[in-house]
Amino acid sequence: MLSLIKNAYRRVLRKKTILFASVALSLCFSIEATAEQVFVVDSSNLYEIDENTGVVINTVGSTGVFLTGIAFDPTTGILWGVEANGAPGIPRIFTIDHLTAATTVVGATGVNGISDISFRADGRLYARATSSSQLYLIDKLTGAASFAGFSSGTTQGGGIAFDLINDRLFLVSVEPNAHELDPDTGARLSTLNWGSCSSSSRINGMDIGNLGNFYATDRNDGVVSYDGTGTCTLLGSTGLTQVDGIAVNPDPDLDADGILNVDDNCPRTANPLQEDSDGDGVGDVCDNCPSIANPLQGETAACIALAEPEGVCMVAQVQLISPLPQQGDVSVEQLTIETVTFVQPEGVDAISAGLRLFRRADAPRGVKNAGTDMVSWAAGTCAAPTTGFFSSHESMLQNVFRNSPPNPVFGVQYNLPGSATCLSNDTTGDKYDVLWNSWTCGNSGNCTDPNAGGAGFSYTRTDTGGGTVIYTQQEFNFVLRETDIISPNLHIRREFVQGVRNVESDSIGWAVGACAAPTSSFITDFNSFLQTHFRFPRPPGVEGNLPGSDTCLRNFTTGLDHDVHWDSWSARGAGGYAYTRVSPTQTPVVTEVYANSELPGELDVSALADDEYEFCVTATESIDTGGAAVVSYTHTVAPETDVISANLVLDRPTSDAVFNIGSDVTQWAEGTCAVPTSTFYSSHRDLIRNEFRNVGGVFGVENNLPGSDTCLRDLTTGVDYDVFWHSWGCGNGQSFTNSCTNSSAPEFSYTRTEVGGLGAPVTFTKPVLFDVISPELKISRTFRGPVFNLGEDRVEWAGGICATANLFRNDLRDLRIDGQLPDLRLLPGNDTCLHNIDTNQYFDVHWDSWQQGSSNVGFAYTRNGPVLGPVEQSCITFTKAGENRIVINGVCDDEPPITSNVVATPNPVEINTVITLTANVDDTATGGSDITSADYTIDGGASVGMAADGTFDEVIEDVTAPIPAFSEAGVHNLCVLGTDAAGNVGEEICTFLAVYDPDGGFVTGGGWIYSPAGAYTADPGLTGKANFGFVSKYKKGQQTPSGNTEFQFKAGDLNFNSDSYDWLIIGGHQAKYKGVGTINGSGNYGFMLSAIDEKLTPSTDVDMFRIKIWDKDNGDEVVYDNNRGGADDAEPTTAVGGGSIVIHKKK
Repeated sequence: MLSLIKNAYRRVLRKKTILFASVALSLCFSIEATAEQVFVVDSSNLYEIDENTGVVINTVGSTGVFLTGIAFDPTTGILWGVEANGAPGIPRIFTIDHLTAATTVVGATGVNGISDISFRADGRLYARATSSSQLYLIDKLTGAASFAGFSSGTTQGGGIAFDLINDRLFLVSVEPNAHELDPDTGARLSTLNWGSCSSSSRINGMDIGNLGNFYATDRNDGVVSYDGTGTCTLLGSTGLTQVDGIAVNPDPDLDADGILNVDDNCPRTANPLQEDSDGDGVGDVCDNCPSIANPLQGETAACIALAEPEGVCMVAQVQLISPLPQQGDVSVEQLTIETVTFVQPEGVDAISAGLRLFRRADAPRGVKNAGTDMVSWAAGTCAAPTTGFFSSHESMLQNVFRNSPPNPVFGVQYNLPGSATCLSNDTTGDKYDVLWNSWTCGNSGNCTDPNAGGAGFSYTRTDTGGGTVIYTQQEFNFVLRETDIISPNLHIRREFVQGVRNVESDSIGWAVGACAAPTSSFITDFNSFLQTHFRFPRPPGVEGNLPGSDTCLRNFTTGLDHDVHWDSWSARGAGGYAYTRVSPTQTPVVTEVYANSELPGELDVSALADDEYEFCVTATESIDTGGAAVVSYTHTVAPETDVISANLVLDRPTSDAVFNIGSDVTQWAEGTCAVPTSTFYSSHRDLIRNEFRNVGGVFGVENNLPGSDTCLRDLTTGVDYDVFWHSWGCGNGQSFTNSCTNSSAPEFSYTRTEVGGLGAPVTFTKPVLFDVISPELKISRTFRGPVFNLGEDRVEWAGGICATANLFRNDLRDLRIDGQLPDLRLLPGNDTCLHNIDTNQYFDVHWDSWQQGSSNVGFAYTRNGPVLGPVEQSCITFTKAGENRIVINGVCDDEPPITSNVVATPNPVEINTVITLTANVDDTATGGSDITSADYTIDGGASVGMAADGTFDEVIEDVTAPIPAFSEAGVHNLCVLGTDAAGNVGEEICTFLAVYDPDGGFVTGGGWIYSPAGAYTADPGLTGKANFGFVSKYKKGQQTPSGNTEFQFKAGDLNFNSDSYDWLIIGGHQAKYKGVGTINGSGNYGFMLSAIDEKLTPSTDVDMFRIKIWDKDNGDEVVYDNNRGGADDAEPTTAVGGGSIVIHKKK
């Protein structure tokens, strides 16, 4: 019967070839392909074959056994085999020398019909029985098989193989198909159809190579490769007639990084340092979520690692910088549809349907009509015009006012205001008196007012019927325009005349037609938004063709489309428009919403349908807003003046200079009055500032004038004054574009001395006034300069109230004209947010006034704060595709606190005395969380809580605990560790406590030991005889022991003698004491001696001795220790070679 089984099995396996197959295993590797050793058995012979062709390249030899399966043990590199059947009909397990083919019997399996064997990465040996479709584990000591699982649906033939890197088990059967099995149950998980191999290839043996390649044997004379799509390719022939088993010799270090595969956290990619940032056991170089723990590597719908908005710790769990209630929640949000109608005001004086006046921003020469009526202008009133009518609707008589009295130099902006013009609607015959209130700089080139610019103007218009209208067009370059806020980084606005644009960071494009069926390609020029498609025919142009049309706005950054139906588009320069927008928005779809402080490490999303989602975290940024106050502040010039005489009064009431506001005529010169270094300047206003603007390459009066001398001459009285300058504050040289370079200085300060006078020198200081918010936050403004902080705290400003503020200035001190803030002339009535960066406090500032002109520094505002700052949000978009959870970062602080200065007082301590244990726990450098607890242990026992110096509410805590008295002598290990608010537990830091009994006896000893290798630090290889002699005892009434210790190691020229002892402990059969001494008569060395009296213990029949000596002046470097590496409280292990040790007990 056994013979029939054997012969039948041989007939089935006649003339096999090698099959090479490759499947995607989702491996994480990046290594170069290297040659692999592949072995096969043909009946009883062992061969090595070429991995690419299957050709035999080495006949190893005969095993003497008919083998059906072979496999290498990856933990040892030994080749194993299983025979077809043994003498009693039960297959046996063998080890095989793969260099000689010699076999060694391990034992019988006890199972019939085993077709193949394979090793798991941890060295467990598996076998598969074809007849029963069962999976077995093989005992490598006895060969016995134990049931591991049942591989249902895979009844025929086949080999098994483990993917060692990914711990996946595959079975190949004669169908032929490859099946993935659960290695713990044998259940079939999936099937790979080998397609065209089925008609010609009967697969019986299989192994997986080092690079994840499948090798398999089939019954035909050839080598085939499998591409995973059902296609088999003939590569070559083995030249053998009966190939049974196949095995690949595993490379123990696939990536050659010096770490064996079994220990390597990324075995296919070299990473010798084994970095694993998230601690999930998968190396960073091949971790699909390197910052988030996910050891299964395929389990997540998304790796949620949110970016940190400025000023807030926000990595999924938000740590609010506030004791106030949590301001934000965490939720999963799904995309839904929202319809929004948005209208941008067109900014025109709509007199009638055909007469709509505005001033173009791109060509600010004049006011034009945006309507269809024909207009003309004349100077003077309509009742008595002083010029003829001009038909150019753009010039509107600018040339008449450009160079005319009363200001022939300064142009339209000075000559037009206060003048009358007549507007004629030539189409309707109506006329309008227009009295001009203001006209800003425009492009005239003669503007002397740096605050003016753009396309602003204001007039009072009287209609034919008598009605009066005041119309103001704010300056186009600085006007606060309406914005359609679609998402945090998509804000649509019309800032230029050409079109609308996104003023935030997302990249966008436009197409004609609805997003579902656009009729043009997407244009990425966000200014034009396809205006060119609607310009013609002309007329009516864009404003006539675009309304009623559809366009598609695509956000390329997020991938979201927005349908935009245009309702209106005003004339090119007016800037108005209206549209209806249909957009995807975010609304919560899960029932569980987590507060930021309670966000779990992973989130259950099983209730969500497969779709695209956003995971968002929001928080309000602020510290404690306690004591928030509303303060009204008005800023003026300080009233102080230097009254030298009735008609000589020095002040700086304007930005220009210091000058006499009295009636005397004055002049200034550089240098002292005795030796002036310049001529006297007759302008009493200049104060020769120009001489100090750029001295020695250093720019600015405020830097060059202080420390210099000037001479002030009163021409009316003939008196000179030497004026020595101490400081010059932020004058108008700092206006608009430069921050104050001497922000803590007064406006100016000097010491003056009357030449030839009898009076003493006088020091005068003109102070700078400021709004004192806090000691280092003092808001001020000097002549024509910006508003800035005179204190040391760093500040920044943003437009709007703090709760919704964004676009804080990069400049950290000044509030001035900038594209991110409104024109300062528009400040009154508007809000700004002041952020103190150093304290993280926010203040809402509502502006009541802002005074203009060269002589004004004033302003007024109402300040409210500290208030809650802007809401910050960070989101991640992910796609759910069958997963039930997402892994997230749950902690901002992931570093434990540091414990130091662990001290027991007193130490050493007499028995029956209470001890105080103190330590410092600090999280300053490891995350900045408050310390929440500290615990201590004694000799590794139960943890006991310690008390803080008050409550646990600081980043640094000094902790303390009373330690109960010890009733017996001994050395105890006291350890302290701390825990922070983020749950991080610190490392134990320990100290030894010596408890002594002055009545506990004493110890003496003398003799020698054999000093082992490694004991002597200076020459670790030295060994040999070392002599010792000692006595240590407490004298009556003393708290420290006395005696003498000598230790001599001649081979190292080391002769140690004690100077004094710190403590002595006698405990049962062991004595231990500590002290200081010298080596060869000099130095400062600590030592500790431990000794065992063998007569007092059954554990040894010889005395034991240890001495540890360290250099106290060299960082406690160990000089000698005959139990090197042992703990200080460990018992000695070196036997005394001659002599004795005696512990004398108290009688």
